[in-house]
Amino acid sequence: MKSEIIALTKLEIADRQLNEAIRLFFERRDCVSIHTLATASLQISLDHLTEDEVIDNSIFLDKRSIYIKDEYRKEFSDHINKSRNFFKHADRDLKKGISSLEFNPDENEGCIFEAIRALGIASKRREYPTEVKVFMAWLFSRHPTWIKEEFRAQLVYSAPVSFEGALDVLTGLKRK
Repeated sequence: MKSEIIALTKLEIADRQLNEAIRLFFERRDCVSIHTLATASLQISLDHLTEDEVIDNSIFLDKRSIYIKDEYRKEFSDHINKSRNFFKHADRDLKKGISSLEFNPDENEGCIFEAIRALGIASKRREYPTEVKVFMAWLFSRHPTWIKEEFRAQLVYSAPVSFEGALDVLTGLKRK
């Protein structure tokens, strides 16, 4: 059987990685795979942003973030990329004698959220896929105090926002 060749842009790849990370997240699948997909999507999106876009949109998980002092940018970048780099680059860690990492799967929420933001800016997106809408509805149901009231209406999605409800919506999409 011959495979069909598909043409993809970098932002289309980032979109696919992000949507799959969200699906895996709600399916309670492997946290390392979720992190790898979400941070890959985030990095592609960040690479498409200018320094002004990073600053104007208050992107946090970027080495150009306005929140970080210049003299600590490398330390910050190393810290936020520690897990991602450990998952990708065995050679670097093995040379340093590092063979394990303590990973907190809760990092995935923030990585997915920042990837959504960065991809939305990079792709100048006005409409988001269902996966993103479901994740945002779930995230702000889980953390209702995080969002300002004036923006709450923009995030409302008619699907259930419990973890199980989000999974039901995404499972329903797969069947179509």
